[in-house]
Amino acid sequence: MDITCPNCAIKFPLIAGMNDSDARRVAALLGELPPKLTPLLLEYLSLFKPPKAGLTWRRTHTLLSELLPAIKSGQISCRGRPWAVLQTHWQQALQDVIDRRHTFTLPLKSHGYLLDVLSGLADKAEAEAERQREAQRRHRPTSQQGAHNAHIQALNADLRHFTQLYDMAPTEALKRQIERLNEQLDIRTNDDD
Repeated sequence: MDITCPNCAIKFPLIAGMNDSDARRVAALLGELPPKLTPLLLEYLSLFKPPKAGLTWRRTHTLLSELLPAIKSGQISCRGRPWAVLQTHWQQALQDVIDRRHTFTLPLKSHGYLLDVLSGLADKAEAEAERQREAQRRHRPTSQQGAHNAHIQALNADLRHFTQLYDMAPTEALKRQIERLNEQLDIRTNDDD
């Protein structure tokens, strides 16, 4: 069975291509990739093809081997620090590099530009997550603040209750209870200041 190279249109036997150990290693690496990334990665790898030659299986294997651990771990190292990178970031970054291929010199020599795009996307994602955490923190009282506010509300409810009882039947005991509640409220509200 013959197959045709999609880049150069040369026909060759499939068995000949698979007899190459580097070709088998590339096929194995492709099997480890998330299916949505495979077509984008293959198109991205074509940016490494020398102008008057094809991309060798060995070079293809090397390039994939450099990326696969980062894809699997969901983390890259760029700009001197690690970045958490989601599969959607990979898709977006690969597409971005492919779309901008006419703006830089080909063939590519390294994954540097791709890693820069990925770290930029990860940086934006981290900033958005931090913004959301900060907004939640500002709008949601801490459990300690919530407990404090709940205690003040309970004291106010008790004070209203005892004041109503005192208005209906004034007694010394109710008067002392109202004074104690007022003192506790004064202490609690002064703690807020």
